Amino acid sequence: MTTILLVSNLPEVKRIVIRSVSVTHHSTAQFLPGSTISNRYLVEGVLGAGAFGTVYEVYDIETSSDAAIKVLNEHLHTQDRARKMMLREGKILQKLEHPNVVKCYGAWEEEDGAIYIVTELLRGETLASYFKKQKELDPVFVLTVAEQLADALAHLHERGVVHRDIKPENIFIEQRLGRAWPVIVDFGLSFVEGSKTLGMLPLNERGVTGTPLYMSPEQITNQDLCTATDIYSLGSVLYEMLTGKAPYEEPGLSVVETMKRKIVADPEAFFVDWDEGALDTLVAWMLARYPEERVVAPAVAEVLRAHDLHPAKHSPYGWHTTRATPVGRLDAVGRLSFRAS
Repeated sequence: MTTILLVSNLPEVKRIVIRSVSVTHHSTAQFLPGSTISNRYLVEGVLGAGAFGTVYEVYDIETSSDAAIKVLNEHLHTQDRARKMMLREGKILQKLEHPNVVKCYGAWEEEDGAIYIVTELLRGETLASYFKKQKELDPVFVLTVAEQLADALAHLHERGVVHRDIKPENIFIEQRLGRAWPVIVDFGLSFVEGSKTLGMLPLNERGVTGTPLYMSPEQITNQDLCTATDIYSLGSVLYEMLTGKAPYEEPGLSVVETMKRKIVADPEAFFVDWDEGALDTLVAWMLARYPEERVVAPAVAEVLRAHDLHPAKHSPYGWHTTRATPVGRLDAVGRLSFRAS
């Protein structure tokens, strides 16, 4: 990592921009710090890189604000499937507007095949980083984050959007308004149900894609997907937040064996002390093997929102919950019946 001073003379906008930044070099980087994208975005460094794209931290000269730009990796400019997926990601992001979904400012394609997606710049760390630092998460953190994520999924699903890759690495945690504020990122695998242009790729093109620990059984078997697959993935994340490990996660268990177990067996039951086991019912519904048996996102948010944590000296966690325990089945519009306990 090196620290450099960026001095860019941009005659198109008649100003000189001076910025001091720390730079980490990545092999996929197409733009060096100090260069500009579309004569508007001053590149300050690389935030991350993946198989399809590289994300840069940039300074938007027109708005005098920081942003992030995802750029399709150069060797993929001529690959039709990669280009379609990234263009679809940009178009889907622009359809969404929710405080717990990364905000998209624009997306476009250049004549040379380069594709760009501009989003807000997030400050914080991923939920995966939280798991690495501590296996036992604070109850307030768990309920606050999970409820907001469920509310965000309700927003997506109301618009027919299926994220298809909900996992700790794609959940960014900021601190806003004095509390943990999760933001769902990376819509590279997302699609819109029933859309001719933004729908799921044909069976022969898409293959099995995702992260095994958080994939639904229908993803593993390469079946048609719907919004219920996101519920399963969020249930896997909530399971890990409550227990310290993902469902079916065992030392030495191969990826193939993990996938097989998801298809034929239920995850290990758990009991959370501070909640007296109330959330295990909700998580079990979220992790149902068949999509039609899973609870819907608004109902998940409703149940989580109904929990009321109180300080409790008798609990080793320091908290006790007066909660709503879900009972019965979903009604015709996916609402949960629940009773206070």
